[in-house]
Amino acid sequence: ASGVDVDLRGLVVEDLDADSVTLDEALIVAAGEVVVFGVEGDSDANGGVDVDVEISSGLSLDAVDALILSYDGAELDGVEWSDWALPPAGQSLSLSDDADDNSAEDAWCGAVEVYGDGDYGSPGDANPDCLSHDVDIQPIWDAECITCHDTFSPSAGLDLEVGAWANMVGVTETGSGMDF
Repeated sequence: ASGVDVDLRGLVVEDLDADSVTLDEALIVAAGEVVVFGVEGDSDANGGVDVDVEISSGLSLDAVDALILSYDGAELDGVEWSDWALPPAGQSLSLSDDADDNSAEDAWCGAVEVYGDGDYGSPGDANPDCLSHDVDIQPIWDAECITCHDTFSPSAGLDLEVGAWANMVGVTETGSGMDF
């Protein structure tokens, strides 16, 4: 958001174990553009994503870990997680576009946009806002879904708390016609 082009050469991406990847070559990012980092550079092997920077070696992100960006020894940004409700394979975490603090678990949610070969995320695009599940989705569920999920259904009275949202992602693909 600086309004100028930036060279990412020298940027360090690391985890809590101090495993790291350093960008050794020039990578000019034009003002207003984004860079997609990915573990696999081959789009056929990673769900159809074209990545700008492959970080396949050097990092081993775990269930309790962090992702830290630094330059010349100074931390630019980072996020640390521990025991977060992580989405299933094929669904990335999405930082809400209106998040004030990227280290807060509630600033993140399971991605809902389909890309590439059918995975969920928004590589290269701005993340949509994370919905407040109880506030935004529960009334829709109660008004629109109760006809199929009535008192005889095992899901009757489902409370869509955070973490249960991942189970609802495929709703439009199962024939409901609902567009969340």
